[in-house]
Amino acid sequence: MNKGLFKLKAMYFGLCKLPETFQKMMNSIFQKLLHKEVLENYMNDFVIPAKTKKELEGRTICFLKMAEKHNLCFK
Repeated sequence: MNKGLFKLKAMYFGLCKLPETFQKMMNSIFQKLLHKEVLENYMNDFVIPAKTKKELEGRTICFLKMAEKHNLCFK
């Protein structure tokens, strides 16, 4: 019985150069936010700097919409 093609849902960190690949992927997905200094990123850590609560809320919503667009999940 053919079950079809199995796809990975997570990247395994035992693979060669995976952290660099993951960082490049995050940089390419969030490039617009990174260049506008709306977001700071290193690997799986994201910092959203803001001066007011309203500004933080807007930036966070923008970040989450962009992540949703690329089918990213956070745990």
